[in-house]
Amino acid sequence: MADEEHIRYCMLYEFQLGRKASEAAKNICNALGQDAVSARKCQRWFEKFREGNFSLDDKSGRGRVSNFDQEALQALLAQNPQITQQELATTLNCSQKTISNQLRALGKFQKFGKWVPHELTDNNRNQSHNLQFAPLSSKPFAVFRANCSRR
Repeated sequence: MADEEHIRYCMLYEFQLGRKASEAAKNICNALGQDAVSARKCQRWFEKFREGNFSLDDKSGRGRVSNFDQEALQALLAQNPQITQQELATTLNCSQKTISNQLRALGKFQKFGKWVPHELTDNNRNQSHNLQFAPLSSKPFAVFRANCSRR
C-alpha cells in the first residue's frame, strides 16, 4: 500500500482534474489498492483544497496524546516472547485492548505462542530460502538419486 503522503498527492491531482471526492477515492483505490483511502477522507481533503489550502501536511491527530511506554513493552517482549496480552497489561498497568493496539502498531502478532514481527526480515527470508533448497543439495539425497538411477 502507498504511504499517506503519496495518497495526498493523488487526492490533490484528482481535485485539480475537477473530480468529485467519491470519484477520486474510487480512482485512487483502483490504482493503489482497495483500502488505500476512504471516500470520507477524500471529502475532508477536498474541503481543505476548496478553502484554498493546498498544503499536504497532515494536522496532528485528534484526541489525547498517548503516554504509553512502547520501550517497556518491547523490553518485556524481548525478555519473554511467550508472554500473554493479559500479563503484559497487568505488568504495564493498562488495559488488554491498549496492549492489543500497541502490538498491532508495532507490527507484532502471536504465532506458535510467541510474539513475532508481522513482516519477514531479509534474514528470515534467506533462512526460509536456504531451508527450502537444503534437501536438494544434501549428500544423502544425491546418493539416493544415484542409487535409483542405477536400477
